[in-house]
Amino acid sequence: MNTDTQLAHLVEILDAELERITALRHRFVVLASLVAADQGDWVPDSVRDLQRASDDLRVIELRRAVLTSGIASSRGLDDEARLEEIANSVDPSWGSVIASRRQAILEQLAHLHNEADITRAAVERRSALAEEALAFLHSDAASTYGRQRGTRAQIVQGAL
Repeated sequence: MNTDTQLAHLVEILDAELERITALRHRFVVLASLVAADQGDWVPDSVRDLQRASDDLRVIELRRAVLTSGIASSRGLDDEARLEEIANSVDPSWGSVIASRRQAILEQLAHLHNEADITRAAVERRSALAEEALAFLHSDAASTYGRQRGTRAQIVQGAL
């Protein structure tokens, strides 16, 4: 496979990786929205979707790693050369395309980490509320709930 074909394939893989990162980010937004809207019944499905999107991203990352290793080898670079190094070692037109895809991926990853933090915070808030509710149910304040007192009539002395 010649260098142009390898680089074209790399750009395709980078585009696919960008799509997967965007899909993963969307899954975090959906999960956070479900948690915030107290839609607990849908959370397990959302978590499974998030896991599938994450698995898809890992597969693409592995494909990219294999291809970049091959390109790096053919360019006389270290097998674990970064995209930035590969972009600097190829024709400037290819280099700018690779550099722009790399930048887009880095930006989406930053957004992804932000969405993950928002989702984590939403889940932690809901968890804290649940713990507070459970603590209330186990406390003395809730001890009279659910108890039934006898309903038989009692004559109070002096009431007649």
